[in-house]
Amino acid sequence: MESERGTFYAVGVGPGDPELMTRKAVRVLEECPVLAVPRTPAGDSLALEIAQAGADLTDKEIHFIDFAMSRDEEKRRQAHRRAAEAVRALLDRGTDVAMPVLGDVSLFASSAYVAQLLEEEGCRCVRVPGVPSFCAAAARLGRSLTEMDLPVHIVPAGGFPLEEALDLPGTKVLMKSGRALPQVLEALESRGLLESSAMVQNCGLPGEQAAESLKDAPQSGSYFKTPAAAEVGLNNVYALIPLFPFLLLRFGLLGRLGRDGLGRAAHIPPMGGRERLAYWVYQLSSAGVLVCLCAQRAEVDGAWPFWAGLVLYLLGLALCAGAVVSFGRPSPGPFREDGLYRFSRNPMYVSYFVYFAGCVLLTRSRLLAALVLLFQLSEHWIILAEERWCREQFGAPYEAYRKRVRRYL
Repeated sequence: MESERGTFYAVGVGPGDPELMTRKAVRVLEECPVLAVPRTPAGDSLALEIAQAGADLTDKEIHFIDFAMSRDEEKRRQAHRRAAEAVRALLDRGTDVAMPVLGDVSLFASSAYVAQLLEEEGCRCVRVPGVPSFCAAAARLGRSLTEMDLPVHIVPAGGFPLEEALDLPGTKVLMKSGRALPQVLEALESRGLLESSAMVQNCGLPGEQAAESLKDAPQSGSYFKTPAAAEVGLNNVYALIPLFPFLLLRFGLLGRLGRDGLGRAAHIPPMGGRERLAYWVYQLSSAGVLVCLCAQRAEVDGAWPFWAGLVLYLLGLALCAGAVVSFGRPSPGPFREDGLYRFSRNPMYVSYFVYFAGCVLLTRSRLLAALVLLFQLSEHWIILAEERWCREQFGAPYEAYRKRVRRYL
């Protein structure tokens, strides 16, 4: 009579400290008579070392499994098949098999490939979760990875475009940073994020190193013994919140000063040729800027882009408030030339540029930067059309004003 097939257990043993192993992980490892242990090309197994320190593995039958540490997908696939076949042969004996893996079984775990192939063959597989290295690292640093609706992104630093990863909103956890650490540090430094980022190497192990700031981080590390967590922009806030004051000033305050002001602000002069194209680019890009801002987060991390962005943001709001007040009040002449209009013929447009430049630095969004640039270029054509209309309407007085006061600053 054919014996009943055993169960395969994928067991997360945590990042390094044996005391972080769960009670279930310890029980399963101690109850399973056979262990299938992934090992490095050098023959080491950190997962087994952690398991032996946290559980009684006396008299266990241990089989080492080799996985291909290669970028070649076909080589990896073949190694996974060989590993699954080796475990399947053990299960066919009717014995339960446990595979200890670093961290959690759902994160970059060798056991995931084996379990998937075994399940396709009808084998029973059980996954026992463990403490992920980045959670242990965050606890070691005394930091929270997220709060409220702040997203967290887990990124393999050596196999994912760093620039694209750093553009993501929220906290970025950069795993597998060992070999790619110099590139990680360079990418963070180019964005002014080194000081606000942190890393832990060999978390929970005798050689543990913690850097509160990546300015103090070591320049190298190994793949298996450096589960590094880089924390970027932890205290982010939605850019939609800083957008409210601008909208209140531009529309709320101007409306309170009089409906006439809103009507004059919405006036579009006659246009032709390229000016019509510029008008539609202006409308679409302005809508794009507002929508993009609603989807971005301001990086409140103390780096220079934050402080520079904050200064421009506040200056832009102040200029906008002054321009709105000047524009909204009744004019003593045919056109406005008092208040901020004594220094710029287009103070409101200047305030837009300063404000949105601040928002770009606060969010560090390339998409927002591109939209703001497009907005400003198309806005220039709108201004040229407005000035042509003013010359036609107001004649010599406006020409004198135009010669006396700059278009922008």
